[in-house]
Amino acid sequence: MIVTSSKVNPSSSNSLDVDLNDTLFPNDFDPQSFNNDSQIPQNDHLENYNECNNAVHNIYNNQPKNETFENIGSTSSFLNHQIVPKWQTTNPFQNMPTPPDPPKGDEFDDKETCMYEIGKKALLERFEYKPRKTDKFRYNVICVQPGCKWKILSSLNKDGVRWSLGKDHDVHTCDRTQVYPNHRNATTKLLGRLLFPKLKDSSRIYNPKDIMEDISQQYKIDISYKKAWGGKNRALELVNGDPKESFEQLPYYCHNLKMRNEGTVTHIDTDDRGHFKMCFIGFGVAIHSFLNYMRPLIIIDGAHLKGRYLGTNLVVVGMDGNNQIVPIATGVCQGETGEAWTWFLSKLRECIGERPGLAIISDRHYAIGQACNTVFPNSFHGYCCRHLMMNCRLNGSEKLKEKYWKACKALDISQQYKIDISYKKAWGGKNRALELVNGDPKESFEQLPYYCHNLKMRNEGTVTHIDMDDRGHFKMCFIGFGVAIHSFLNYMRPLIIIDEAHLKGRYLGTNLVVVGMDGDNQIVPIATGVCQDETGEAWTWFLSKLRECIGERPGLAIISDRHYAIGQACNTVFPNSFHGYCCRHLMMNCRLNGSEKLKAKYWKACKAYTTEEFHIALSDLQRYRPAAYDKLYEAGFEKWSRAYCPGNRYNYMTSNSAESINALTKDVRRVPITMLIEWYRDLLQRWYYATEGKISDWAAAKVRDRIFKSINWNVFGIQQFVLYMVDDRRRQHTVDLTNNTCTCRKWQLSGIPCGHVIAVARVLGYSNCNHLVYYWFKKTTLQATYQGLVYPIGETSSWEFPRGLQVVKPPAMVVRQAGRPKKKDRIRSQGEEPNSKIVRCTRCQSIGHRRTACRQPFPKKKNVSD
Repeated sequence: MIVTSSKVNPSSSNSLDVDLNDTLFPNDFDPQSFNNDSQIPQNDHLENYNECNNAVHNIYNNQPKNETFENIGSTSSFLNHQIVPKWQTTNPFQNMPTPPDPPKGDEFDDKETCMYEIGKKALLERFEYKPRKTDKFRYNVICVQPGCKWKILSSLNKDGVRWSLGKDHDVHTCDRTQVYPNHRNATTKLLGRLLFPKLKDSSRIYNPKDIMEDISQQYKIDISYKKAWGGKNRALELVNGDPKESFEQLPYYCHNLKMRNEGTVTHIDTDDRGHFKMCFIGFGVAIHSFLNYMRPLIIIDGAHLKGRYLGTNLVVVGMDGNNQIVPIATGVCQGETGEAWTWFLSKLRECIGERPGLAIISDRHYAIGQACNTVFPNSFHGYCCRHLMMNCRLNGSEKLKEKYWKACKALDISQQYKIDISYKKAWGGKNRALELVNGDPKESFEQLPYYCHNLKMRNEGTVTHIDMDDRGHFKMCFIGFGVAIHSFLNYMRPLIIIDEAHLKGRYLGTNLVVVGMDGDNQIVPIATGVCQDETGEAWTWFLSKLRECIGERPGLAIISDRHYAIGQACNTVFPNSFHGYCCRHLMMNCRLNGSEKLKAKYWKACKAYTTEEFHIALSDLQRYRPAAYDKLYEAGFEKWSRAYCPGNRYNYMTSNSAESINALTKDVRRVPITMLIEWYRDLLQRWYYATEGKISDWAAAKVRDRIFKSINWNVFGIQQFVLYMVDDRRRQHTVDLTNNTCTCRKWQLSGIPCGHVIAVARVLGYSNCNHLVYYWFKKTTLQATYQGLVYPIGETSSWEFPRGLQVVKPPAMVVRQAGRPKKKDRIRSQGEEPNSKIVRCTRCQSIGHRRTACRQPFPKKKNVSD
């Protein structure tokens, strides 16, 4: 059956939200429009793209002029237009300049250079060869094709050093019209010689992917990532020298360094078998300058080596009178251990002694502290303040950083006032200083009602609630931002993601957060709150206040982790809405994060659109990890799988969006409650201002990708303008334009037309897919999302203080657990178990380290007798 569009010409009078006129839907469909360089990037991976366009163009030229599109009636008729790779149908040797051949009698410095010239010739002329005879006196190669008379002979000259080309037969008698993209002679040795000029005098970061692309463009061959990586390493060895030979040369280098530079001190330490352990190099001129003309200050640090032989580079620097750096000594050790630092600093002390008033600055590495106390017991050892700031996680707040640096640069209490204070008193003084910076947490609870009142006065539609116990102590609060609520109800998909994070200040508690996703797939915080504990009562109260703001929209989906309190609250407050689990949290519960293979099978099951695909992926997972399958079955397939989802998850499988907000609040969760809420308001203000007028075509990009994938799919009509069957070369799916459904389920679950729908739209001659994309993905909707404004409430002195507002007391004090508080980046969610995977080295089979960090010597190869 042939479907035409001669009787219908659908069009849209609105502005195009997903404009496809520049891609595949012109009024007169012309596949040659794809040849525009600005639309299709030209590279070697698309070298057969023009053949595809020509084949499609020939189909269209054979159709009547009054038909916009005629589909191929059967799959078999399309087989005549199968795409054949270009390297199988064309002769790359025609119309191609022949590179100059090395003439007979050419001489080379060694055999390696001779082999390199022959290999380079093979790559340029795109033929393959194999060695016929090779030893220390000759190197003869022939063509790989049987019966071909092409050959090159080379041999060692009479001087016993240089090599020269002898007789050759440089004419191929085989058929060379078929050239394969993978060249057998493109070895890592040859690639290393080819890459040597580019790496010799270049500071470019030349990664393997760039090498693969350059080799493909220059020589028209494909090489693997592993081969590109090996070629780069071989080239670096040609540039820098062999690392193994470098260790053998180290004693001679040190001897000559001391001979040429008076006062230079060198030491090399080896183990019982003569293997390198560590070395020390003290530069004589720098040691003399430090002892006579520089302040008694040294700064030490370590940095990891990245070559074949791993290790640590130790360095000692001083500062001259102009505050410029002067390297005094350096060294290399196998690991940054206490033994290594003690040995290194002892050699340094032999050079500089222990000067009166000597100060040593370093990071907080325990090995450095041990070595300094041992080698320089009478010298001052201080910590780097920047490293300490990172340890205290103060780098996220400019205000806190300013206060911290002010405290660092102030004189020490013991030095300034000549008194000693206890650790407890110093800790209390620090907390008191933080209260002066951020405000008193107790007063913050008293200001909370006035802050909420002013927040509602300045931002229309904002909703706030504060709950207290019988004695007036704070229990929980809810803050719903008006501009975000308005955007969610009118312009965003009915999807909310909820999560929680623990507070870290004087009054412990939990910060609750609700976010939505705009049409550009960006995060929009809708509401936040604080409660004393993550209980069912707290979540029920919080979600009930959220429902007063957003209602229970049709098709509402809620995504969260598997915390039992969230499940209870969702069933109570939103009984008609779908509540799904975050698939990443569920993966951690099933302990699948240690195996990439199992993770791939798990995510394939999660993202499967149909039940058939789901059960195929899940059966593979069950075969490898039955315990994980039992946990997934216990959680309920409908809670985490796309195929069995009773509602619509809108293609959102995780709660990463809410987790991202929690990550931003890592440092803010230490401040008083009003500052925490003000941080959310300020974040929303900055995001709305930054996003207004800067909308990207996220949905349009997905549509364009699906357009290219569906260009050769076949469409068969069932009911005109209603039902169509689409053959995508793997399966057949049915598209229902009346109900906006496709049997692949991508359209109705994501809101973006799948490739089958786009193929039908092409058949019907639609100029765009504007009416096929769901409402919240359109540009006009996306622009309207950020039309609202978020206003600041100003300083406390400018607030309104109306009478009659409730008085809030701080929550009842929770007694802290004994000991130092835990500092974890993330507290595991409900049901998540710690990862107890045993780390084993695949090189020496020892437990406790991986192959990349193995320090054991390379095992000797065993001789295998015939």
